[in-house]
Amino acid sequence: MLQKGQKLFINIHPRTLSSGLALPEVDRSADIVFEITEKTNFSGEVKQELRELQQLGFGLAIDDYGKQFSNLDRLISDWFSPRYLKLDRSFTAALLQVERAQWVIRHTQELCNKLGIHLIAEGVEMARQQDLLQQLGVRYMQGYHLGYPEAAENWLGQRVGGSR
Repeated sequence: MLQKGQKLFINIHPRTLSSGLALPEVDRSADIVFEITEKTNFSGEVKQELRELQQLGFGLAIDDYGKQFSNLDRLISDWFSPRYLKLDRSFTAALLQVERAQWVIRHTQELCNKLGIHLIAEGVEMARQQDLLQQLGVRYMQGYHLGYPEAAENWLGQRVGGSR
């Protein structure tokens, strides 16, 4: 089960949102964040589900940010308020070889700071990447260097997802 201060990030496929998300009974004080990829089409059904999740107190994250369309307009939406922006692993992979990657990461972190969004760098595989990301101001990271993902059932004790 989640301990105080821990967050559980759960990837949600757009089709699951389109067909209706069946949520298990969970302690609403648990900090659960649903991740949607930046390529998710905000159809009427998806938009409604995301609104409902936010109203229920769940956090939202944009996953794989910078991989495809970036959808900067989502960061200024009057109804969609992501708490987290997960920078695609390709930026972390380029970090040690391409100086421009460092500039993009630093400025994305600054943008997130101004918008009140937590930036999470994905794909941290080496201590050197972690160190450099910290120097660039990135506080939150994920990757095999830091730990391996687990199924939501391990944290909640029940299956998550499916249709209503």
